[in-house]
Amino acid sequence: MNLIVVDLSVKKTSPAGSCVLSELMGLSELYTIHLLATEADDDIKKHVVFHKINAPNIPLVLRYILFSSLLKPKVKRLLKEIEGPYLIQTTQGQYVDNTISYAHFCHRAYLKKHWKNSTITGLRRFSRKLNHLFHAKMEARAFSKAEVIVVPSKGLFRELVETYPNCSKKIKVIGNPVDVEHFQKPIGFNGKKLRESLGIGHKEIVIAFAALGDFARKGLPELMQSLLEKEIRNAPFKILVIGGKAKEIESYNNQAADLGIREKLIFVGFKKDIRSFLWISDIFALPSLYEIFSLVCVQAAAAGLPFMATQLHGVEEYLIHGRNGWLIERNPKSISLVLEGISKGKYDLMEMGRTAMETARQYDHESFREKWKSIYTSLTVTVKE
Repeated sequence: MNLIVVDLSVKKTSPAGSCVLSELMGLSELYTIHLLATEADDDIKKHVVFHKINAPNIPLVLRYILFSSLLKPKVKRLLKEIEGPYLIQTTQGQYVDNTISYAHFCHRAYLKKHWKNSTITGLRRFSRKLNHLFHAKMEARAFSKAEVIVVPSKGLFRELVETYPNCSKKIKVIGNPVDVEHFQKPIGFNGKKLRESLGIGHKEIVIAFAALGDFARKGLPELMQSLLEKEIRNAPFKILVIGGKAKEIESYNNQAADLGIREKLIFVGFKKDIRSFLWISDIFALPSLYEIFSLVCVQAAAAGLPFMATQLHGVEEYLIHGRNGWLIERNPKSISLVLEGISKGKYDLMEMGRTAMETARQYDHESFREKWKSIYTSLTVTVKE
């Protein structure tokens, strides 16, 4: 049996790609897998036949358009070469003629419900909207052709049913996986030197914020502005920002300076391994506008951090207010009220962190892979003529 899998980037550093990576590690026992991607971790290349798609690292919407156009002849040629029946899996709508679509967003719903609230301006706003418009068109075509659509959260399930009602009977939910042991802080770990190198004092409370980019949607502006609220203006908080590209980091550095809180923000940029930065933090924050299943939130929980988040898809399934984190509204005042409680010692962060770690255990790789195997055994294979 051949399984053809399409995903732009199958790497541990990619939120969607890391899930595909874990899935394929389990399915490789059952199928001959042909992976078509621009890049993939060496670990997965040992278990699949890797077909590299040469789409350069250009602005995202252009990269996806090029990737999509290069795929068609590559898949057509591959189908002539392989022997036996096959199935095709695509992430979102990256390849339309699919058997199974692995959805990690609903671009049409985001444009309809949330885009107007985005604070991105200028050329970046234009580019981001083009990206969403392109994906909205492609996902609609892919979802209509797929036999099964897999989503990571009940929230995205509801959103797809509302947006694409004809697809309701073929949607399945599998929560994203996390390696709890990998993210768990090692016994004896001492982050004193790292904290000092970043200019973090012994008594300062570190709020970790992590995102590949799109800081505006993820809620960094609201988090920054919360530090200006009178209740915590003089409290010893620092925001540790992990991720982002140079221009976006520069923009937010300037915003922090304009707000008079430049010394309260630390930008470390993109990191392949974010664990040590989580381990030196005290809490994790994601006041995001829209998520379908925040993997980094579960990773932070696995690292033993209580987490602060808005009412998001996925998060709503495991956040217990006051026990493993805090459910907040997406505004500076709501955030500051939680931070005030933390600064005054209202919460036992160590105990909340232990509870958060136990929460993360329900999303282990083994159960994730077994659920995928179950779905694949139910699919209708395509037999070559």
